[in-house]
Amino acid sequence: MLDALNEDKNEKVDIIISEWMGYALYYENMLSSVIYARDKWLNPNKGCIMPSNATIYIDAMTANNDDDRLGFWYNVYGFNMSDVTDLFVKEAQVQYNNNDQCIGKKCSIHTLNIMTANDSDLDFKVPFTIEINTTISSIKNSKNENENENENENESGNDIAHILKGFVLSFDVLFGQCNLKSENENENENFIEKILSTHSSESPTHWKQTALWLNKEDWLKIPLNSGNNGIVTIDGTIEYTRCEDNKRDYDIILTWKHPTWGTESNIGKVDKVGKEYIQRFILGS
Repeated sequence: MLDALNEDKNEKVDIIISEWMGYALYYENMLSSVIYARDKWLNPNKGCIMPSNATIYIDAMTANNDDDRLGFWYNVYGFNMSDVTDLFVKEAQVQYNNNDQCIGKKCSIHTLNIMTANDSDLDFKVPFTIEINTTISSIKNSKNENENENENENESGNDIAHILKGFVLSFDVLFGQCNLKSENENENENFIEKILSTHSSESPTHWKQTALWLNKEDWLKIPLNSGNNGIVTIDGTIEYTRCEDNKRDYDIILTWKHPTWGTESNIGKVDKVGKEYIQRFILGS
């Protein structure tokens, strides 16, 4: 339709509908075209874009049994093929993530109003804080996790609440009313906003989730009942940057700090508290 518009007459449209979302929201970089179309053809007074808003979330992740796609390579029918993991952890892995493996409270890291966004907003670096509940009531599938991996056992005999093995990205998009206001108030009241979520707690979508698997030597054993009143916080930053050689792909840099337990524990090495970990991932072909 946009191709048929007569630019000489400065024709405008009232609504743009586009399914531009990619893995981890921005893969394939299709939103740039929507922003261009918005600035060129959308009615500035009463126009609307669907979806109208977007949010990216980050979760802390563990993995047990068949969900442990990294640990799998350490015992492939009796063979150690761990050399494969050097490549595995360099790529953001698009996968269905079992919601039981999300061990923290999801954190919003990026929000976008597509009615006002600029192309430069599609590259960003932001801080995040994830809260992880370490009380006994928070442990999910702990029996399977302990049975599956000897590393969950430790010489001190202290219990482990979770093993942090990575982080996982998901997104929501909102279909909001934007500027589609009617003079008839009843019509405005009848407008129902809808949210499409790709979080693992919602129904699966073809976008799945995007897992950022940590190097195995950086996996973090989190003691039971540690932190402040049973809550351990992990602070970090995440950076999304379009790759220079292929603008469809994204370079994701994850930085996080070893948390303070808030209690004596032989599980977490004291000299690692505050240590900063940096890992780069490619999201793309």
